[in-house]
Amino acid sequence: MTWLKNLRVIFGVYAFLTVIFSLQKYSLGEIEENGRLVTRYNNYRIFKNSAAHLLQGKDLYALYPDEQDDLYKYSPTFALFMLPFSFLPDAAGLVLWNLLNALTLFWALTRLPLNGAQQAAALWILFLELLISIQNCQSNALVAALMLWTFVAYEHQKYALAALCIAAGIYLKLYGVLAAALWLFYPEKSRVFSYAVVWSIALLIAPLAVTSSEKLMMQYAQWWNLLQNDYSTYQGMSVMGLLDAWFSLTIPKAIVIGLGALLMMSPMIQREKFNDTFHRLLFLSMLLIWSVIFNHKAESPTFVIALSGVAVWFVTSKRSWVNTFLLATTLLLTSLSMTDLTPHTIRDALVYRFELKVLPCILVWCKGLYDLFTLNAPILPHQQRGAVTL
Repeated sequence: MTWLKNLRVIFGVYAFLTVIFSLQKYSLGEIEENGRLVTRYNNYRIFKNSAAHLLQGKDLYALYPDEQDDLYKYSPTFALFMLPFSFLPDAAGLVLWNLLNALTLFWALTRLPLNGAQQAAALWILFLELLISIQNCQSNALVAALMLWTFVAYEHQKYALAALCIAAGIYLKLYGVLAAALWLFYPEKSRVFSYAVVWSIALLIAPLAVTSSEKLMMQYAQWWNLLQNDYSTYQGMSVMGLLDAWFSLTIPKAIVIGLGALLMMSPMIQREKFNDTFHRLLFLSMLLIWSVIFNHKAESPTFVIALSGVAVWFVTSKRSWVNTFLLATTLLLTSLSMTDLTPHTIRDALVYRFELKVLPCILVWCKGLYDLFTLNAPILPHQQRGAVTL
């Protein structure tokens, strides 16, 4: 079974199944919703159409019911990024879009300071959740990849690249800013901050390449209005959603997120531990999970970010029945429960009703925080300590 540890084989599996799942999604065609025909790959259509709307000077954040079934909620910069896809037929564009997400995440995971067996194990742990994200044509794998690349760039003291990954993550999805927390562990903080400011401004004005300053200001104003009005009562597949489903507790989101942030940063009271690569990797994995479980807009495809954290946590952790049980529970409830292998009746009656998809990730996050406080040294002596080549 040595092929399971072969990264070239895993790369081939990732690429092949991404193409197959993309074409299968495209072949499903359209379905009727509310008297209108909507494609089964609606998310990709929203992303692709945003580029055309930006070029045409249209409001990116208006409804276009004849073109897509939902609002565009990303930045004008992301719309510019999608410009090459706007010239492609949907079949080709959908395949390339999903390959971009899947293989960028693959590449990022294989650049972490892990040995080959750990990298292979992490990729297999993540695999099923990645397919779920791909079937929804989402950008979450790209968000996870940018957070991982921020860490890799920092480890190599490539501060301009780290700042670019952070800025790009923000303009892709706002919670990409969480990767900035890694800034605490590395020197040259003022230098990184300067790079981040430069990259942020550059990406902010990048759409001027295809639109006027007046229209771009209008787009940002509309985006800001959308974000303000998007703070709905929806709790998402999150800590808030679980508290509501299990205990009928509707605690203000700001309080829950604030407490979660304090807990996330609490290991910093033992700052000396983070001189070790192991503890920085463990913090990274917990940060990836945190970005989902405390996100009130989290949906099933978002969990590819959390599972990236679970994968890194497990392969760098000591083997124990607790950790193995938590991983198995995560694969069962978080990933497998959202596939056709789980009957819809069970999914509706249990998984959705009790927010079971998020529960294992919360438990892993708690265990990871415990590890950050209690582990004093790397527990895998064979683990590579040195930097990897970008």
